[in-house]
Amino acid sequence: MSIIKDYVAFGRIKPLLIAGFDNISIASQITPELTTIDQHIQVMCDTAFELIQAGQTQVVHKVHPSELIIRQSTLMETKR
Repeated sequence: MSIIKDYVAFGRIKPLLIAGFDNISIASQITPELTTIDQHIQVMCDTAFELIQAGQTQVVHKVHPSELIIRQSTLMETKR
């Protein structure tokens, strides 16, 4: 299985098992739907903005949760 950006993955889904890593909206609208990782980018941006507004000048390490969204692009068909 490969993990690449969602936009790159769109044209390469068959016959590979493939996943993206930015959960853009079109990932769930194509066929097969693209498995992806939701990194909650908005939360990361909000945190960065708050740090900038607070005048933070030191490096800050933050861990934000991510979520694996399993869709059709990584589900193997079983032959009967």
